[in-house]
Amino acid sequence: MTELKLYKSNSKGLKILALSLPFVLIGIWMISEKQNGTFDYYMGWFMTSFFGFGIPISIFTLLDKRPQIIINENGIWDRTTKQNEIKWEQIKESYLLEIYNQKFISIVVDETFVLKKILLVG
Repeated sequence: MTELKLYKSNSKGLKILALSLPFVLIGIWMISEKQNGTFDYYMGWFMTSFFGFGIPISIFTLLDKRPQIIINENGIWDRTTKQNEIKWEQIKESYLLEIYNQKFISIVVDETFVLKKILLVG
């Protein structure tokens, strides 16, 4: 069996950039046009600072080329869970789960799979 690597889509990074950039530009405009000490001047700084964090986050998301999920002959590994690889022998069942119109694959493992830390679901 060949190794299957799944990567995250670039659309998430582009969405964050598209939503952050207009607010940063409006904030810069407010800083340059409004008088120092006014509410609008401080709101411009707040908008630029708050939405400015979205730009490096979006750039990181766009440049991150690491695989999110790796499926191979040994088992399945998901980078986001920060767990060890789940061996095929440890999987008891799997099923499709839908939460707020987002589809997930849930995997039930046996007692031989040891969690590195407890994942809270709630």
